[in-house]
Amino acid sequence: MRWISDPAEFAELAPQWDALAERDPTPFSLHAWYSAWWDGYGGGRELRICTVWDAGELVALLPLSVRGKRLEALANEESCVVRPLARDPGALALLAEAAARDHYELFEVRRLPDGDPGTEALCRAARAAGRLRLVEPDITSPIVDTSGTLEEYRATTNVKWHKNLRRLHRKLLREHDAVMRVIEPPADLDAELAEGFAVESSGWKRNAGSAVLSRPETLAYYRSLAHRFAERGELRPSSISVGGRMIAWDLGILRRNRLYSPKSGYLEEFKPLAPGLVLELATIERCIETGIEAHELLGSDEAYKLRFSTSERRHQYFRAYPRRPAPAAHWAWRRFVPREWRERLTRARG
Repeated sequence: MRWISDPAEFAELAPQWDALAERDPTPFSLHAWYSAWWDGYGGGRELRICTVWDAGELVALLPLSVRGKRLEALANEESCVVRPLARDPGALALLAEAAARDHYELFEVRRLPDGDPGTEALCRAARAAGRLRLVEPDITSPIVDTSGTLEEYRATTNVKWHKNLRRLHRKLLREHDAVMRVIEPPADLDAELAEGFAVESSGWKRNAGSAVLSRPETLAYYRSLAHRFAERGELRPSSISVGGRMIAWDLGILRRNRLYSPKSGYLEEFKPLAPGLVLELATIERCIETGIEAHELLGSDEAYKLRFSTSERRHQYFRAYPRRPAPAAHWAWRRFVPREWRERLTRARG
C-alpha cells in the first residue's frame, strides 16, 4: 500500500490508472476525470491517493485528499460517480483498510453507486478500525434508455408532452432558422465552451450560484474536463443556435456507446420556446437513431429530467468518524437527528 501526495506522481499514474479503470464502463473513474477535478478544486487541499500495488502493478486505488482534518474523496456537488477501483476483492479490502485506518476527524466518500462493493468494503474496514460509520442516501440520477426504437421510448413516457416539444422544435426551425448540432465533436472547442458556459450560466443558475461561471474553481473544472475528453476523442456537445447566437447547450461525453451530460442549459429569454427541452428530446432521438444505448442525464432527479427518464442510478454517502468526543458528536447528530430537522436548523443559522 502506498499513499501518493505529489501531483506530478499523480499525473504519471495515468496509464496504470486507466488500465484499472477499464473495469468501470463509465468515464467517471478515468484519470482524466479526476485530473480535471483536481485542476478545479485542488486549491487548499493536500492530495492523498490511496493505492495498492502487486509486483509493480497498480491493483487498487481510491482518490482522496486532505482538507483540514477531513479525509475526502476527490468529489463535491459537481461530481457524478465515485467508486474505489480494485482488481479483485482482496485488493479492495486492503485499499479500504488502509483508508479507514488513516488519521482524520471525518472520512467521507460521496456519490458511491448504490450496491457498489466498495461501500461494503469501506464499512467493514471502518468497523474493524473501531470507527463510527454512516451510509446515507445521496442523489439519484435519471437515465434514458435509448437502446430500443423511438416508438418503444414514446410508449414509456409522456407522448402528449413530447408532441408539444416537437411542435416547438418545428417552430424554432421554421420561424427562427435555428441551427441544431446534436452529439457532434466541436469544431472550435474554446469558442464553443465560451458560448456554452455563458448559456449555462444565464438566469436562475447564476442567481443560485450553481452555474459554471459562478465560481472560478467550477469554471476551471469544466474547462479542463472538456479539454481532456476532447483529447480522448470522446467529447460530443450539442447545441441550438439562432441568428448565430447559441441559445441551448449540452456538454456531452460519449464513452462505450453511452452519452453522459454533466452540464446543460439554455438562455432564459427564449424560455417560451423551451430550447433546453427541445435539445434534450432531439439528443434522445439521435441516440436512438444512431444506436447509442443510453443517455445519462446526471446530477439530481429534477422534475424535467424525470419527464424524459426511464431508469435511474442511486448513490450513497459514506462517512466514518473516530471515537473521540467531537467527531462522535457529529456522528450522533447525523445518526439520530432526522434530515429535515438538520436542514431546518442549518437554514435557521443562516
